Amino acid sequence: MPEAGRDVTLEKLAALGEGADMSALVWETPDFVNVARRQAAMEDDAARQGGPVLVCDTDGFATGIWHERYVGARSAEVERLGTLAPAHLYLLTHPDDVPFVDDGVRDGEHIRQWMTERFVARLNERTPHWAWLRGERGARSQRALSLIDEALSRVFRFAAPLG
Repeated sequence: MPEAGRDVTLEKLAALGEGADMSALVWETPDFVNVARRQAAMEDDAARQGGPVLVCDTDGFATGIWHERYVGARSAEVERLGTLAPAHLYLLTHPDDVPFVDDGVRDGEHIRQWMTERFVARLNERTPHWAWLRGERGARSQRALSLIDEALSRVFRFAAPLG
């Protein structure tokens, strides 16, 4: 699933002209509203075209946390756009288990612990359907697949056979 936030970041950098870097970007609430709306539209489109599982690296909920990081406060509008559906399963990796890779667009490694703490706090406020993915990549993948299977079994139930 593409990341609307990455697209908006690259658009904002391009608008500043050649040679601009991440430190020159100014983020305001309307930017995050735009990101949350675009992300939701992309997810809706992908869900209409695909199967019962849509895997996203980010979403409108995460956009609300990024708003808090850049603007310094929560936004009711961004959070409304990032409301988690009851069937969503949120899988969270731990920064100790996933190395930081600076691709020129990612925010600094120095905020990873704070971001993780905010995700945990906000997920605990919003949904019972979240879990840690810890350990090396293979273990995280296996746990993710098991948790997705469990979530699907809660959502999709077959009726008893007729007759």
